Amino acid sequence: MIQIEILGMGCSKCRTIHKNAQKAIEMLQIEASIITVEDIDRILKYDILGTPALLINGDLVSSNRSIEYEEMLELLSAIENRKEKAIQCE
Repeated sequence: MIQIEILGMGCSKCRTIHKNAQKAIEMLQIEASIITVEDIDRILKYDILGTPALLINGDLVSSNRSIEYEEMLELLSAIENRKEKAIQCE
């Protein structure tokens, strides 16, 4: 399962990222969880330039900007494809 974390205080950009992640998950029909982190102490533990920030499977993908649907689709699709290739190699 892919883990998506959105770091931010609930601004419109955070909500856009969440909405676009949900749409991409549904479109790709993948298993993923979306967690919104609004706790400032937790956010400060990450080395980010600003919020919102997007982490996928613990890796920082973006900070200080929104992610459009098409970009989210590409990100999640690439991760899912890597996962499928790893399973095929086993």
